[in-house]
Amino acid sequence: VKQGVPALLEELRDAMVLVQYQLLFNDGQQASLSERLQAIRNLTTEYKTIQTAIKGKTAQRKALLAEQAELSPLQFIRSSQISQEVATLTEDIEELRFRKEQLLASVPDGDMKSVARQGKDLSASMTKLEEQHAHLSAQKDKTRADYDATLAEVDAADLTAVQAERAAIRAEHREG
Repeated sequence: VKQGVPALLEELRDAMVLVQYQLLFNDGQQASLSERLQAIRNLTTEYKTIQTAIKGKTAQRKALLAEQAELSPLQFIRSSQISQEVATLTEDIEELRFRKEQLLASVPDGDMKSVARQGKDLSASMTKLEEQHAHLSAQKDKTRADYDATLAEVDAADLTAVQAERAAIRAEHREG
């Protein structure tokens, strides 16, 4: 048995185990961040949708009121229809405003801009985690290749002795 090969194999094994734990932790952080980012995206999308709907319905209501103002008194049927449409739009607008207020109440300080900033910060953190994951994966692959190359250098006749020495080294690490 070459001197130091079992110790080197154990060091490489320990490095692979450590990197694997780091990858698992990284995956957990990515999953957590991904959930938070999705919640923020859903919130901002809903807020923007409500804002757009309020603007659209408000513009539609104004147009109907302008049309009603231009009607002659003899067009009372059309005026009545417009009044019903305006009442419906007013109710819709009030419901949308209430929903908007609910969304703002669920946001810290009622500030959607801070939520957008938080989303950008989380996206930057996610990018860092993805880069870290790629680095750790490459490190794991390199360590695995080094382990395989070192193990391939061991003669088949010496393999049992190397395994026994590795087991002894592992037992020493556990005790110490």
